[in-house]
Amino acid sequence: MKRIALLLLQVFVAANVFAADIGNANDTIANKLAKFVDVDERVDFLLSLSNQYAKSNEGTSVEFAKMAVEIAQKSASASNYSKALAALAYRYYSLNNFKDAIVVLLTKVHFDDSLNYKRDVAWSYNYLGNIYYSVQDYDKADGYYQQSASVYQDLDDQQGLGNIYTNLGNIAESRGDVANARFYYDKGLSLHKSVGDYVDIAVSHNNIANLLYKHLKDSLALDHFREAINTLPMANDNWATALVYNNFGDYWLWVGNLDSASIYLIRAYSISIKNKFWFYSKDVAKSLAEVYARRGSYKEAFEYKTAYNCYLDSLGESSNASKMKYLELQHLHEKLAAEKKLESLNLERTARRRLWLLIVTMAVAIISSVIYGIIFVSKQKQERLRMEKFEVESKMLQEQLESKKREIVVTTMNLLERNELVKQVIDKLRLILPNLKKNNQPVIEGVIQELRAKSHENVIKEFEVRFAQIYPEFYQKLNAAYPVLTPNDLRLCAFIRMGMNCKDIAALTHQPVNSTEVARKRLRKKFGIDSTSVELASFIAQF
Repeated sequence: MKRIALLLLQVFVAANVFAADIGNANDTIANKLAKFVDVDERVDFLLSLSNQYAKSNEGTSVEFAKMAVEIAQKSASASNYSKALAALAYRYYSLNNFKDAIVVLLTKVHFDDSLNYKRDVAWSYNYLGNIYYSVQDYDKADGYYQQSASVYQDLDDQQGLGNIYTNLGNIAESRGDVANARFYYDKGLSLHKSVGDYVDIAVSHNNIANLLYKHLKDSLALDHFREAINTLPMANDNWATALVYNNFGDYWLWVGNLDSASIYLIRAYSISIKNKFWFYSKDVAKSLAEVYARRGSYKEAFEYKTAYNCYLDSLGESSNASKMKYLELQHLHEKLAAEKKLESLNLERTARRRLWLLIVTMAVAIISSVIYGIIFVSKQKQERLRMEKFEVESKMLQEQLESKKREIVVTTMNLLERNELVKQVIDKLRLILPNLKKNNQPVIEGVIQELRAKSHENVIKEFEVRFAQIYPEFYQKLNAAYPVLTPNDLRLCAFIRMGMNCKDIAALTHQPVNSTEVARKRLRKKFGIDSTSVELASFIAQF
């Protein structure tokens, strides 16, 4: 009794001393936190503090985890936010604050799932299963464990899957389904061995041993307990050690070996007290009371029985609080499920609206494309027809032009022949002129002059009419570019434009060939053509 009272006094004093220390340390912690510029460092620092205070001051531990969540969320650091949520959820879970733990875990699931953090999603499902297992809602626990197992299988995570099989085995054992419990325990043990997870190897052997001796009264339980004991040094875990020692002590109590029972139960009690495993402390105190009562050591039996009742009362209040929290939890779960369903419906409506909008947009785009295509094809067709018409008209005009060119050439040749004929007549009249009577010579001379004048006038007039039909703007363009050109210059340009040489021009104009050549040279000067490489005919052809 004194031992228990002393223990409670120590806990009370330590709590008050620690509370005072926290007040003095706040400034130091704030100063250290301010020194960290990097978000990762600040979050890690706060989570480290949360771990340090987890056993000595659970409330402060939760506050540090909350601070880490807040900083990670404000900094939009996805990995830090997920990590901080996990720490906060675990702190609530350790305090049996299942309501807040579920809120944080569901938030974490939603966040991790949006970023495809599958391993974190599986972890959250596992802890949701643990919460419902703790309040004996095995159906919901089984559902969350199965979801976690599915994700771990996709990830090929043997260790995670092994933990889930162990948890499913616990549910089966609680339901009295020994066959399925053994099946899941064996699968979990196999996976734990494959990855070298010594903590869970020890726990799996412990679970199988409990199953064998409690439900089947099988002496093979001893082999599994020994395997668990032999694995503990490699596991190096206080929780697993307290669990195995507690159950192994109960086993020796069951077979009647009180010495061995007291050895392992006292070890389990010491570890449980030191690490504040109060549920184990309660169970071990009950078992030790029975050991000492069987030995006849009633004083020790009474002390442990009293300790058991103290734990029972304390944990009983905690159990009642847990039941109240569970009722709140059920309400919360239903509320969250309704909100999730509403959110799902809203998302479905949004997706449907977006789909219709996409369909309408695509339909408008397709119709617009078709209309544009029709208009484009129509314009292309019209343009093609216009080009074909233009080509036909151009060809016709070109043919007409060529025809007129041929016509003017023929006309010019006829004029030249006629002029040549007139010239021959004039030459013959000049031959016979001296032989005529003097009174007739003036008459013949007048005829010669009239023939020459009329022939020249008709030839030039006929040529200009034909030329204007082919090149209607030729004279205007030349006058505009070179106003100094005389009518004779313009006429000479027209002859050259038609490709006539000096001899043809001289014959057509009744002038000597050398006079025509001189006229061409004067024309080159007026055009400013000094280089002999530039032909006069090519220069005139551009007008």
